[in-house]
Amino acid sequence: MKKTIRRFTALTMAAFAVLMASTTSAHASVEASGELIAYVGGGVKCATPKGNSTANGTELTFWDCTQSDMQTFQWKDGLLHHWRSGKCVTPRGNAYATNGAVLTLWTCGAPHNEVQRFDVGDRYYSQTNTRTYWGNKCITGYGNGTSNGTTMTLWSCASPVPATQNWGMWR
Repeated sequence: MKKTIRRFTALTMAAFAVLMASTTSAHASVEASGELIAYVGGGVKCATPKGNSTANGTELTFWDCTQSDMQTFQWKDGLLHHWRSGKCVTPRGNAYATNGAVLTLWTCGAPHNEVQRFDVGDRYYSQTNTRTYWGNKCITGYGNGTSNGTTMTLWSCASPVPATQNWGMWR
């Protein structure tokens, strides 16, 4: 009987360890780097700092995806980090709940960290409308534009999701 209990305990602990390892690795995949992309007009566009600048206040624009590290972002702890600069996607003027707010790069952290939060939910590898955590505004092309150089802004989320709001992470 003791031998059976020991085996059962060992098997239970092993199953728990496997479960915890798979949970940890699944969570780690969400905190990965990749391109922030929009599926527009049958193709894709990537979030790209205007002029490939990494300075605070640099506007984010739509651009053809080039797999450059200038187009690489990391979603971690609710923040969208720009890989090259280490800065976070931030609505200009911290206007996270304002239609038309331009998205920029800005130093991550206080006092901005709450307005820098975005929700991509559990749809990390697929199309979605990426939205501000608190203001419930979606990443949108200015004037619903999708061409290279279009400024990325925030706007009320639409349903069904239009092409200009069809943002997701891809790696």
